[in-house]
Amino acid sequence: MALPSSGQISFNDARVEFSQSIAPNYNMADWTAGAWLSESFAFNRFAPVNIVSSGSRFTTSSRFVPYLNNDLSSWYGYKHFATMSEDSAFSGDYLYTHTGTNHCYPSSMVPVDIGTTNKIVYITISGSADALYENVLVVYGKPWESNGTGSGTWQFITASGHFYPPYTGDINLEFGWDYRYTASLGQYIYFVIYGDYCFSP
Repeated sequence: MALPSSGQISFNDARVEFSQSIAPNYNMADWTAGAWLSESFAFNRFAPVNIVSSGSRFTTSSRFVPYLNNDLSSWYGYKHFATMSEDSAFSGDYLYTHTGTNHCYPSSMVPVDIGTTNKIVYITISGSADALYENVLVVYGKPWESNGTGSGTWQFITASGHFYPPYTGDINLEFGWDYRYTASLGQYIYFVIYGDYCFSP
């Protein structure tokens, strides 16, 4: 269920939409940054922001700075569980701009519905990271917990970027993956794009 498209949005509305309604330390600056790996800093593991959503702040032609425009009205219509189909193409600039040091792990995601039939899934990713520690991680299963404190139940598929081979920031992958549907993991592949900015260049 998406956030309202007009009127008032409560802080709790956002927590529920992000499937983290009982997260113990929920702060706006980190959830708007999709601070996925920041558990050790904020005592939560925030969900990546879903850029498939049609929310007002999400475009594929510009980046967003977590420190700016953190008003709830910017999230009108945001739908955290929006997905794209397996045969759809999605292109654009996926990772939030990082400024300063408070948002160590800004992240966004593209969830893809691959159904419940076992098959070979062909995955192609082409692009490059333009900052020192940007990476893409492809996983099967939801990479966050509903309580906001764990990393979810998921299966690693592949990764690329500055922390993964070839360590150049190039994110160019093309391969077939042997998909075996597992009820506990669901029917989605998540492409998570994140920055690891807690390290000094």
